[in-house]
Amino acid sequence: FEATEDAATRDNAAGAVSRMIIRNAAVIPLDEVLPVLLTALPLKDDMEENESVYNALFHLFSQYPDMIMKHIPRILVIFAEALEDERVSDGGIKTQMGVILKQLVQQCPDILQTIAQLPEGQQRRLIEASRQQ
Repeated sequence: FEATEDAATRDNAAGAVSRMIIRNAAVIPLDEVLPVLLTALPLKDDMEENESVYNALFHLFSQYPDMIMKHIPRILVIFAEALEDERVSDGGIKTQMGVILKQLVQQCPDILQTIAQLPEGQQRRLIEASRQQ
């Protein structure tokens, strides 16, 4: 995803890739695709793609945890920004982020060190979300 692309086009492409991940992640070279997808997040314009994008990330957390954990610093930033963004409707997206954050804190206590390296506002949003579940 090039930074010079139209934001709506970029968001739409991220949604399409996310739907492919949800449908059959096993046939996708995730080690190549996931870093590129993460550069397109959070979405900027086409908020209708949020459901697909975040459901793909949630799917990867459950089915490919080792793969997704390689990118946890970037994912934490994406989650923190999404939790603050009023355009990200909580049709379960923000709730599921909280569930995942709570699990991460419980299962990987070192995650708190990663969170502590983020700006204060992002730290606060992530910790609050993890405690609401």
